[in-house]
Formats: sequence, structure tokens, C-alpha cells
Amino acid sequence: MPPRKEVKTTATRASTRIASAAASRARAPLSAAKDSGVVDDEIVAHSAPENDANVGEGEQVPDRSARVPVGSAFQAPREGFLNLPLDILLEIFGLLPPYSLLALARTSKDLRTFLTSRKSAACWKSARQQLIDFPECPSDLAEPQYAQLVFGDECHALVSQNCGRRANQPAVLALRVHYCTRCAVVMMVKEQTIRALINKVEKVSSRKDAVLGTTYISSKHDYSRYCCKDEVDSLKAGWASLKTAKERKRFAEHRMDMVLERNKHASMVASWSTAERQRKEQEMDALTKSRYKQAVRFLKTEGWREDIRAFSASQLTHLAACEELRIPRLLDEKEWLSIRSRVTDYIIKLRDRIDTNRAWDRQRDQRIELMYAALAAHRKEDVRKTATSDLLAVFADLAGMPAFGKLLLAPMTVNVTLQDFSSLLECIPAVQAEWLQARECDFRCLITKHVEVAEGVDPLSLAVATYRCTVCKRTGMRWPNVLAHKCLRPECNVDTPVTNWDAIATLCAEKGLPFVWRLGNPPKVTFDRGTFTKMCVAIRVCGLDPQRATYEDMERCGLRLFCGICSDPSVGYQQVYDWQGTLSHKRPRCDVLFGPSKKQVYNKWQILDATHTETVLVAEAALRAKSNNPPNAYGCVRCPFRSKIIPSEHCTAVHGIAKPRLGNDYYVHLDSVSQTRGPTITINIYPEYARTGRTAVKDVREGRGFFSPSLFAS
Repeated sequence: MPPRKEVKTTATRASTRIASAAASRARAPLSAAKDSGVVDDEIVAHSAPENDANVGEGEQVPDRSARVPVGSAFQAPREGFLNLPLDILLEIFGLLPPYSLLALARTSKDLRTFLTSRKSAACWKSARQQLIDFPECPSDLAEPQYAQLVFGDECHALVSQNCGRRANQPAVLALRVHYCTRCAVVMMVKEQTIRALINKVEKVSSRKDAVLGTTYISSKHDYSRYCCKDEVDSLKAGWASLKTAKERKRFAEHRMDMVLERNKHASMVASWSTAERQRKEQEMDALTKSRYKQAVRFLKTEGWREDIRAFSASQLTHLAACEELRIPRLLDEKEWLSIRSRVTDYIIKLRDRIDTNRAWDRQRDQRIELMYAALAAHRKEDVRKTATSDLLAVFADLAGMPAFGKLLLAPMTVNVTLQDFSSLLECIPAVQAEWLQARECDFRCLITKHVEVAEGVDPLSLAVATYRCTVCKRTGMRWPNVLAHKCLRPECNVDTPVTNWDAIATLCAEKGLPFVWRLGNPPKVTFDRGTFTKMCVAIRVCGLDPQRATYEDMERCGLRLFCGICSDPSVGYQQVYDWQGTLSHKRPRCDVLFGPSKKQVYNKWQILDATHTETVLVAEAALRAKSNNPPNAYGCVRCPFRSKIIPSEHCTAVHGIAKPRLGNDYYVHLDSVSQTRGPTITINIYPEYARTGRTAVKDVREGRGFFSPSLFAS
């Protein structure tokens, strides 16, 4: 190999030393390079002559330096780079970000020696300033250490634990460490193991700050905080060397200031990392969008303008999801020519799929129209709706049943006609019964999830089987009236139908039909657990088992209950309820703060004697006959119309009935509160000495109470 050129005299002394070190290694024999660890066995094998044994004495061995592998330590490009003057190297290094300098330092020993020396501090500082809003280097770290801690991926236990692995956990800037999972367990200790020392140090200062930084180990499935072992040793040694209380206080406050400063700086770096990640993501998104727009321009210039214009906004997102267009890089004409065929093939497939979907949508809408026409022809004009009609499956529900779904979802190659739907009309009662059975199973499951039902008892018939709507907050609903609740048939106006249910909902909105029945997930109607406990208490007081007592059993028992806590001479009267009315009892003493104990409240209900019960039943019947509890839901007998008031205007405007009548032209809907249960009726019993009281006289006159000479005798 010819001798190298002399180093330029204009270079500085540092660059001269770097270049001379590289030149001396380049002139060294391969055996010496191998022994020094600069080159490996593979380079030596490639560099050795193949036929040295056949070369005779006095013959010259041919030069085979050209066979040195690419990337070896003897390449001329790297030597030329090291021969550059120091000021030029510093200028180049200063234009690189810190993570690039870290990568450059790993390429050779010369660069690593130079970049880790004090003379390269200006390079690292200039490189750090290339990053926008990056926090300054803390005072306890050098610039290379700071860059390695933030951007490096080497485990800091490389020397002490002979690790040599990459740190698969995030760096803990507050502790100035970066460990892998295995070394983190060895190089850190639990805070609770040294809590006594920490408390002793923190106690000497009036401040409430920490004297040791802590963190979590992500690989361990516990929530214990860990401290760095080196910091713990430093704390122990520093604390043991102190003698006076003043020195210990100064030491503790110094540690607190250090931890606060590190935590503050760590939060600044974390905020910068988050902002930098978001900025890079925005840049990537911007490049991806620009690439997509440029690809669309190329496509339009090549004759795909009409195809792209025919795509909707949602369909264009599929084009933007093409693998060749999701690369965050600007698209030039040369690269476009290389990916053009793949993009156009993707557009052709997308166009064919969209055309197929449009054809299916048209055929689906036609089949839904045929089903509606068949059901409309089957419905007789003289058949009028009643309250029980609200419990049957309607058009939208029948479309989801298997009998009609087979025709609606049949393949496009199958020709479905009106006659096919007409042939299924005879099985509509069976389909409706199947639908009702499925809904009954749904509501039965809502009860059995929370109530243990006795064997042989239908959960839907239990006295405690009440439901609550999570939408309108209505309570006290029972089966089967809950099936007709308005919130279970929500309106669904869809401008552009996507699914089959959207198409059915669109037709229901056009024809004025009820929408599909949906319990929802999570269910819109749930078991009323709020009243379950109180109702169980009342049922047990009546002598029945809540797991067996049905609604009819509780109505037939005829017992009336009164509150034993409120039956006090200071109250002056007793309030009497039926078993459901006990839920509304909240006064006058049961809910007083610091009032009766839970045991007293749980056992407060008592059964009224038979003599007074007869009087209460007569008074309740009279009040119920005089009570004005109008329904709040009505339905039209000729169409699916529903309203909160009597539909007089609807019957007159739509059906031409001048004076609509209940039963003939409209009916009370099952979802009305009057169909479930009337208002709670409370009867007040007063003692004889209360005959002069205004409230007692008024209640007795209006039938809401009576006087008892024996109930308050004691």
C-alpha cells in the first residue's frame, strides 16, 4: 500500500491527532489490527492471500488490498473525513441533532474519543440547540451525558452488571438513570425498605419535600416506588458523616432542592417529548395528505377524473388507505411511475366493489318495498288496532326475523318477487309469537341476573319484577306493558342508508310506520334495583316470600301497613299504605338525620288490624273512584299514530272523524301510566282528640282519613 499523504499544516492540532491515529492504524499490519480488536476475523480472512503457500522465495506477493470489505477500518472515505480540519468537523457536528451525534460516536473509537471529550462540548450544545424548545442541560450533567440519557438506548448498568443490552424501559430523568428490565430490579431498591432513613432525614427540616427521587418499575406487577441504589448509598454516607443538627438540616434541604430541580427538569423534558411526538405526527400526516393529493392530481391528468369524482367522501378514504399512498413522503413523477400500476389496480377494485354495493343497495330497497306491499295488501281495512296490538311485532320487527330475512338477504342472483313474500303471510302469527317469545326471554334474563327465583315460579310474574328506563327515568313498569314503552322504539332518520336496518328505518320514516324494537346494549330498560330491597321488606311483613310471591298474590292479600316509627303521639296521626305504597313513605321521621337506626328502619312496617283495614279499603275505593288520573298515552285504531293527549285533531284531519270516541277511534296505550298503576293512595288515621284540628277535619271531610277511638288508646 502506498504511503499516506502528510496531514495539512493548516489543520489544528486536535484534527492532526485524529488523522494521525487513523493513519497509523491504516499502516499497521492486519495481525496487529486483529490483536488490537480493531478488525475482526472476517476482515483478516478476506485480506489474506489465497495462494501464499505457492509463492516462492524472492517472488513478490500481489497486493490484495482491493479485497478489503466495504465498511472496514481501512476505507479511504472515512480517513478523508477524519483528515478534515477541526473547525470544519465542529461545524458539521453542530448541524446534527444530538441523536445523530450519538450514532456517529458509535462508528469508530476516534470519533467516540473526540465526541466524549471536553473539546466537543460546543458541538453537543450546538446540536442541542437544533431542537426547538428543548430544555437546557442540567448543571449536574455534561452535554454528552444529557444526550445519552434522553436519546440513548443503552443500559446504564453496562459496566457494573456487564449488561450490554438495550434499555427496554423509558429513561428516568429524575433519577438520571436508564436501565433495562433485568438491571432495574438489581440497581434499584424499594422505597419502603429505607423509609426509616428517609423519615429521619426529612424530619430535620420543616419542609414537606422528598429527599430521594422515586419511580415505578413497569415490568413488576406492583405499585411500589423504587429508588436508585447509588442515590441511596450517597444518602446513607452523607447522613452518617454529619454530626451537628445544623449540618443535617442543610444536608436535607440540599437534597430536597436537588430532587425538586430534577423533577422539574424531568417534567420539562417529558412535555417537550410529547410536543415533539405530536409535531412529528402532524408532519407525517401532512406529508401523507400531500402525497395523496399529488397522486390524485396525477390520476386526474391521466383520465381518472370522472371515476374519482363519482366517489363519495367516505369512499375516497378507502383510496387514501392504499398502501402506496400512506407513505409519509412527497410524491414526485419518477416515483409515481413506479407505483402507478398498483394504484390504478386498487382504484379498479374499489370501483368494482362500490358498483357491487350500489347494485345490492338498489336490490335490497326493492325487496323491502315488495315486503311492505305484501303486508299492506294482507292488512284488512276493517281490522282495527287495540291495546294488545302494541305487544305484537310490526313491519320493522318482522323484517329482522329469519322467515323474512332469508328473502331480504338472499344473494343478488336470486330473483325475489312479490309472490315470494305473499307466500309467507300465512305464517305471520307464528312469526309474531316467536318474536314475542324472544322478547319475553330478554326481560326474564334482566330479572334472573339480580333475583334468585324459586323453582317453578315465572320471574316475570313476581311482585318484585319491576323495570326502570334509563332514558326517561320512568320506574314501576311491568311485563308485558313494558314491551310497549316508547323508548324501546327510538326514531331513526337516516339520510344515506348503509346497513339493512338503516334502509328499513328509512322506509318506516317515509310510510309513518313504527321503528324497529331494540332493547339496546347496554339495555335501555333494566331491572329496578332501587325499589327491590324496600319491596322485599313489605312482602315479608305481609307473610310471603319475595322469591315466590307474585303480583296477583300481593293484590289478593288485602293487607295494609303503617310505619311503626312514625306512629308516635308527637306525630298525631298514622299513615296507612298498601304494599306498593310503602315505597313512597318518606316522612315525617324516617329520613331525619341522626334518627332511627338501620335495624329500626328495616323493621318499621307493621300490619294494620282487620277492623281498621276494612275502613281503609272503603276509603281507598271511594278515593280511587273520584280520582282524576287521565292517561298520558293514546293510540289510533286505524294507523300507528301515538300521542300524549286524546288524538281528536288527528282523527279529524287524517281519518275524517268529526267526534272521535274512546274504543271506536282511539284507545289508551299500554305505555300509559294509568295502565300500570294509579297514584299512591294514603289514608290518615287520627285519634279522637284531634277532632278539633283543621288538618284532621279537612282530611276526614275529603275522605283521606278517619278518626279511631281505639288505635291511639294506649
